[in-house]
Amino acid sequence: SPSSAEISERAGEASTRPPPGAASPADTGAATAAGATPAARATDARRDEAVAPSLPDEASAQIPRVPPTSAVRGLLDADEDTMPLLSAMSMEVELEHPALWDITDPSLVRDAPIVQFSAFEIIAGEEESEVEVEVLRIGNLSSSADVAFQTVDGTAVAGVVYQETSGICHFEPGEDSARIVVPIIDDDQWRTTQEFYVDLLPENLRGAQLGPGLRRVKVVVIDNDTFPTNAYQEEIKNGVKHSRDLHEIEFGVSDHGLVVEFFKFLWQNSFLRRGSIKVAMVDLCHSLFMVLKLLLNVVLVDHVLKATRAASFEVLETNLVMIAACSVVPFGVLHYFDYCKTFWRVPGTAKALIQTSLVYKFLDFEPGVRSEVNHGGIIMAITRDAVQIIDKGYMCAFALTHSVTNVAMLLGYQFLAAFALDASINMTCIAAMLVYPMILFVFVYCRRRTTTYHLKEMQRRQDGFVDKVDALVQNLELVKAFSESDFFMRQFQASLVEFNGAATENARVLLNNARFPQWLSVIAVGIYTVIGGKQVVAAELSLGSFLANVRTLYSAGQNWGGIYSNVLMIQSCVPNLQRIVVLQNLSLEVVSRRPFAKNREVTGPRLRR
Repeated sequence: SPSSAEISERAGEASTRPPPGAASPADTGAATAAGATPAARATDARRDEAVAPSLPDEASAQIPRVPPTSAVRGLLDADEDTMPLLSAMSMEVELEHPALWDITDPSLVRDAPIVQFSAFEIIAGEEESEVEVEVLRIGNLSSSADVAFQTVDGTAVAGVVYQETSGICHFEPGEDSARIVVPIIDDDQWRTTQEFYVDLLPENLRGAQLGPGLRRVKVVVIDNDTFPTNAYQEEIKNGVKHSRDLHEIEFGVSDHGLVVEFFKFLWQNSFLRRGSIKVAMVDLCHSLFMVLKLLLNVVLVDHVLKATRAASFEVLETNLVMIAACSVVPFGVLHYFDYCKTFWRVPGTAKALIQTSLVYKFLDFEPGVRSEVNHGGIIMAITRDAVQIIDKGYMCAFALTHSVTNVAMLLGYQFLAAFALDASINMTCIAAMLVYPMILFVFVYCRRRTTTYHLKEMQRRQDGFVDKVDALVQNLELVKAFSESDFFMRQFQASLVEFNGAATENARVLLNNARFPQWLSVIAVGIYTVIGGKQVVAAELSLGSFLANVRTLYSAGQNWGGIYSNVLMIQSCVPNLQRIVVLQNLSLEVVSRRPFAKNREVTGPRLRR
């Protein structure tokens, strides 16, 4: 192919001779007959002036210029061999800049080849072990050339999605292309579509020059994993295919299995994992403090206050101060730890992770999928579902663990008190604490369908209400133009009444669910008050132990009630989680573009040769 210098020389010669069919450029009549009217010549002059701005003489003498418009016309008429190169130049200009490519940039050197990427975007799959990025050298290929490159993080992070890569891309004499290989990391963690960049650097550039465009290529990495994990990959994919209605979803997966896999997904985040461990440790400290208070109460009643007549006032005062200090100091420390929880940002980070990924996914949906998915459902998934699966799901798991730990500590207290305070093991309290869970879980099983039904019904009515509001906002001008305000208001009020009715029914169900464990606790304390009171009167049980046992039963009832309510809360967020699972696994536009990108990578080098 002719060099840029040859093209400029031919263009100059072509611009000095008349177009075919014209006698002479000086002959105004002939020039007019050939189409070069004075208006056309004025237009060409203005365009030439825009393409070649004024520069100092010493700079302009060393810069290869784009042939003037009139010269290009003559060149195309005179020599058709240069048309492919000019077409490629114009295509490059059109792709890189909305205006003309200004190759009068003083940084460009005459006869030095240009190095640039072959495309502005590369699409790869996570399952590929590496991605190849092609670098082109355009121009004089008679000598060798080197250009430095470096990967740059985008949404993809080096060491997580890809391996950071840098180095020198070398061209041997006669080579017009070279390839940069960037390793891709394939793991089992689900992510949205990630992207990073590869830059050509001006440092260590030898025997070539960087072009004005395509110095950076974007590499898009498609994740091949399933949200939340790959444990139920096939079941979730089949469920997503048949679940465009976000309120009627069937994965063929147990609810607790899906919830556990979602918790595993959050646990894979290192920041959330560290924060979660610290939150669990603080909850454990609260459980230990609860046992400490029970022991202090027994010591206070049976050993300090009971021995007031035998002990001196100074000893009594010292014992009371020590008991008070053992109560106040741990409480202050736990208060500080609870305050530190707000800086660990566990719930906020988890919500942001889900909400951000939902927005990314929505932007990448295929156009057909985006049109099928209910817009109100998308809005509620981001603003409601993502919040509830964290507040009523992940964070309730900590509360559930804390309640279970408390029950275990209360059982352990019975044996600890018998050993440390020389008291007998109270089998009545132990039996009551073991009977609690049996009754509660039977109740949970019986109420599961009712609770889930009313929750789904309330959320479905809420989504319908949001849809009505969204339709009114989107079609406001049409509503006003056709005077249909009354029609829309009737629809709005009807959907509002339906939502409020469903919310009321759901609140009634939740109220009865919450009262049941409280009833168990009150009944158990009442029964033990009669049994334990008789033992105190008969001197078979100390007053301190009796009061501690009453408090133990009451605490056990509260904690079993907490276990019950947290289990129901986690169960209630399953519909929210199912909707998010569907949205996070819908097909993406970049997947449909991938075959075309791969075809371009294969056919591009062949066509250039």
